[in-house]
Amino acid sequence: MQFLQESLGPQISQQLPDGSMSADDAKYVAARQKLSNAISEVMAPRRASARTCMKAEGLRSMGVLDEKFDSVAALDAMDDIVCKLLYDVKYQGGQMIAKQNPGWCETLFTKKGRAPLGAIYYFMIVWSACVVAFFRHHLNVTPDVVLEPWIDMGEIPLLLISVGLMFLVVFRTQTTYLKWNQARAAWTKVNAACRALALQSCVYLKDLDAASSVCRYLVVFVLSVRFWLRQEPLAEDLVSSLLTPEGLAYLYEHAKPTELQTRIEGDTSMSFHFKNITAPAPVLDVLRGILRHAVEVKQIGPFHTMMEGNFKLLQQDLHTMEKVLDTQIPYAYITHVRTAIFVYCMSIPFFLVKDNGWYTVLFVTFYCYVVIGLENLAVEIENPFGTDANDLPMDLYCCQITRDIRDILKRRQVRTAEAGDGARQREGRPKDGVVENEVEIDDEEGDDDGDD
Repeated sequence: MQFLQESLGPQISQQLPDGSMSADDAKYVAARQKLSNAISEVMAPRRASARTCMKAEGLRSMGVLDEKFDSVAALDAMDDIVCKLLYDVKYQGGQMIAKQNPGWCETLFTKKGRAPLGAIYYFMIVWSACVVAFFRHHLNVTPDVVLEPWIDMGEIPLLLISVGLMFLVVFRTQTTYLKWNQARAAWTKVNAACRALALQSCVYLKDLDAASSVCRYLVVFVLSVRFWLRQEPLAEDLVSSLLTPEGLAYLYEHAKPTELQTRIEGDTSMSFHFKNITAPAPVLDVLRGILRHAVEVKQIGPFHTMMEGNFKLLQQDLHTMEKVLDTQIPYAYITHVRTAIFVYCMSIPFFLVKDNGWYTVLFVTFYCYVVIGLENLAVEIENPFGTDANDLPMDLYCCQITRDIRDILKRRQVRTAEAGDGARQREGRPKDGVVENEVEIDDEEGDDDGDD
């Protein structure tokens, strides 16, 4: 069908100087309107019978399905969300680094993405310089000077202590990297579950409105997880284009703090997630309500158990990410490691100043860069859901999931429109957007037949 092929074309990209659309953009808008009209014609009888059941089940109060909501416009809304997350500074932190296999030169000479050093690193450099200056210029310590045994200890104690210290630092870094990896694996499972649910809803659900609602709320779920993990309220301007006013009010109404949350809001010892209601939970309620409604009105075959399994996966992955975010390294371990690093780095110049002189400052600078950098890097990646350079690019993950759901929903809408064309063809009506030429019978042709 020509109008369906046109609907797969590029979106509106520009306007003419006078504010009007170009010919290609006008053609695109017309094609999208034809697709929407074809879907509306096919879905009109089903919508009329489904609204009564929906109202009885309470889904109407959730704002899940609405005959005024254009399912075709949801595709443009999803494209809008992708563009905002990728290019709008308001949502994109602009700090995360997501590069595949960077080269040596790029990693050696880059500044962004390196482990933070902090003031303690520069304090150690200044301290080592002061120790060298004191021993060299005040005590006149040189390699030829014989010192007391308790002062001239050599480098053996440094080697013995450094082995245990590096073990402590590497163990802490490895522990935090495991949390980072668990968070990445959880996002991968969320991506797979959302894609599977979108495919199952668009294939197994007979009602296009229900399938479109599942796809829309899957995108809302992913966005709510993103904002929830970053301890931010759900952005209304991102999700308002995907929800009806009733649906948006339902989510925000159930996100309001209860009396308990209000009482503990000022307690700084409690985490953000403990003091606030889990934002993605109401979205999962709505998704399960759509599935329950489809089962009761027999709009789906015996496939709802598979979809429920994927809903459980989304819930488990959310719990996994919350566990990664809320589980901290024991405080005693952090204090022990940092005390050991501080004392060791403070004592290095005393062991190296006699034989190495001012080169001691270079040794201390490099060693502190390694040890203090690893400790600070562990602190940075301990929360992989932020906007630091080494955190997970969650905005990119949301865009990938939204793009896949958008493509799946698009294919379902095309199939629904094709089904409407097939029905019209069987009834002898013209296809949508196709004008049949009327054939007039020439009188002279009739006269000729009469003569024959």
